[in-house]
Amino acid sequence: MLPGLTTIAVFAAVAQGAATRLASRTTAAPAALCSQYAYQSVNGYELLNNLWGISTATSGSQCTNYDGPAGSGIAFSSTWTWQGDQNTVKSYIYAGRQFTRKKVGDIRSLPTTVQWSYNRTDHRANVAYDIFTSTDPNHANSSGDFELMIW
Repeated sequence: MLPGLTTIAVFAAVAQGAATRLASRTTAAPAALCSQYAYQSVNGYELLNNLWGISTATSGSQCTNYDGPAGSGIAFSSTWTWQGDQNTVKSYIYAGRQFTRKKVGDIRSLPTTVQWSYNRTDHRANVAYDIFTSTDPNHANSSGDFELMIW
C-alpha cells in the first residue's frame, strides 16, 4: 500500500545515439498529465503518463509534470497516491529523447546522465533504462523484436 502523496523527480539527458526513435508530436504548453497515456512533447523530449497497472489498485491516481529544462535535458516529476496490492506496478512515467533512429551497429556509445530522488521512504519504486530494437525501422516506441531493460 502506498498511502499519502509521493513525488519522484528525474533529470534526464540522453545522447542521440540510442536505438529507438520517438514521435515528434508537440504540445503548446506543458501541463499536468493525469489520464492514461497523457502525452507531452517539450524541448526535444517526450513524457507519457502510463497507468499500466491501474486495474490492480483499489483506488488512486498518478500525475506527471514537466518541471523545466535541466542542463542538457529536462526535469519532470510525478505525484501519485495508490491503494491496493503492494506487489504490483500501478503506473510509471515514460520519458524519452526525440531523435532519428539508427541501426544498432552504427551506435558507438549511449552517454546518459540521470538523477532522481524521492521525497518519502514509505514506497516501493525503481528507475529503468529501456531500449526496444526491431528490424522494422518504423516500429512503435513501446515494443520491438528485442527489449533491453537496465534496472
